[in-house]
Amino acid sequence: MQEIAEFNTKLTKQRKSSTLLVGVLLACGFTASIPMFSDSIKHTETLYCNTQSSCKGFNIKRGISFLVDRERRNQLFDDSIKVLKVLPPEDDKAVVWGLVSSIFLLTAYGVSKALTDHQEKSIHSQFKLLKIKALENDLLEQTHIDLFGFTKSNQAEITKQAIARHTQETIQAMKSEGEVQLDHLNGQLQGTLSIKTHQLQVSELDKETAKNELETAEIKRKLDKLNKPVQDAKQPSANEELKTVLIDALKGHEDGYLWKIISSLKPLWLS
Repeated sequence: MQEIAEFNTKLTKQRKSSTLLVGVLLACGFTASIPMFSDSIKHTETLYCNTQSSCKGFNIKRGISFLVDRERRNQLFDDSIKVLKVLPPEDDKAVVWGLVSSIFLLTAYGVSKALTDHQEKSIHSQFKLLKIKALENDLLEQTHIDLFGFTKSNQAEITKQAIARHTQETIQAMKSEGEVQLDHLNGQLQGTLSIKTHQLQVSELDKETAKNELETAEIKRKLDKLNKPVQDAKQPSANEELKTVLIDALKGHEDGYLWKIISSLKPLWLS
């Protein structure tokens, strides 16, 4: 892919520039550290020889001054040597160069580490982006396939309907005048039959509805009869209520003498 090729080219350029920078820093660091490998460059030295020797040629010894002074604390050693000369360091800034060397080396390490981390993150990000794009391409391809299938299905359905309609029109055009009239009458009969069938179904539904309403009313009447209180059966009828009212009226009229006359009379039985 074009994006992968461009990404690889970008990483290659970064590595080249970083390698060149790290190489320069390492070279500067090692060069600046050279004075640290020679004692004569960074330390004061003392030339001495044994008092019993001729103090010439190979009999002359060289040592770091502060180490020689430490040994001279031993009286026996101090009496047996003769100090010839104290040599100053060849470069009194050797320690500074050593510090600069350390800075260069640490900077080279930091640049290399930073480049490694940056490229690692870039590679992970690129992989995620490529994965997302691959999913998007798969989704677009699947959508295209579904759309193509849907369009093809619709086209097939439309073609089928067009062929059927064209066939019907062709058959209709091939019919004679009598066949056309017969088809017209047949259509009217089919329409009338459909209407009658619909009316019959509606009538059957009305019949069933009336039957259900009648059964519902009958059941309701029976339930009302069963739920009628018992005390209603014991209540007096209309005639008995009228009789009671008449008796009360006779008893209340002029001290009830009419009721006394009526109640004192004996019934007459005729045989």
